[in-house]
Amino acid sequence: MNSYLLNDSSGKGCAFNRDFPSEAIEGDNLNDINHLKSLLCQKETELSQLKKQIEDEKLALVNLRARVKAELGDIQCSIADKDAELRAAQEYLNGLKEVHINYRTNGQVVEVAGSFNGWQHKVRMDLDHSSECIDSLDSR
Repeated sequence: MNSYLLNDSSGKGCAFNRDFPSEAIEGDNLNDINHLKSLLCQKETELSQLKKQIEDEKLALVNLRARVKAELGDIQCSIADKDAELRAAQEYLNGLKEVHINYRTNGQVVEVAGSFNGWQHKVRMDLDHSSECIDSLDSR
């Protein structure tokens, strides 16, 4: 009499004391081996697909990183250019002098024209209601 430990569908081992022909057991073992080979092949295929997917994702990330790096370089150049423009404008403005013009008129619109430091424009002056009217001949 032969003793065998077989697995049932619940995964628990069951002991049987029966006489089985050795060909039936070898056939079952061969079927189990073939089934396991099939499962192994399937898992290897899945693993290969996942590996390829990871490689594709890595390549996409490398490309994205290169594109972001290039865009960042462009942005830094643009910032440097704008900073240089700002500094040049500030230096130009530092050379200008503020001028106060006092005037007395009954008109609604006063325009000032002149040439100051290369500036040649007409400027419309708005009435400042908060200012005081100075009644002096020197203020004209």
